Amino acid sequence: MRMADDLTARRFAPHDPGVVPPARRNLWIASSTVNVKVKNVVRDPRVSLAIDGTGAQPHVAQGRVTVHPKIQDFPHLVVALLAKKYDDWDATDESQDGPRVLLQVSVDRWLFTGF
Repeated sequence: MRMADDLTARRFAPHDPGVVPPARRNLWIASSTVNVKVKNVVRDPRVSLAIDGTGAQPHVAQGRVTVHPKIQDFPHLVVALLAKKYDDWDATDESQDGPRVLLQVSVDRWLFTGF
C-alpha cells in the first residue's frame, strides 16, 4: 500500500481535530486488486485509517472510499506524488502485483491528530 494526500504527501492532519481543510480532504492509496482491503471497501466504503499509527504522534482519519479502477484515469498529480514519496515508484505499473486501483479516501473528520 502506498499513500499520498492531495497537496504534499507529507502532512496528513490539521492541528484542530475534527476540522478538515478543503485541501486535505482526500488521501490516496494505491493498491493491488488482490488485496483484501480493496474487496472490503467495495463491500463497505466506510473506513478509518491510522496514519503512522506506531509513531509518537499518530493520525486517525474517518471517511469514505471511492475506488478508481482504471489506470488511465488515475489523477496525474496523485501518481506524481506517490512517485516522489516512494523513490520513483510507479503506481500504474501492474507488472509486480497485478491489476491496481487507486483508493480515494474522502476524509469526513479526524478522530485523532497526535498533536
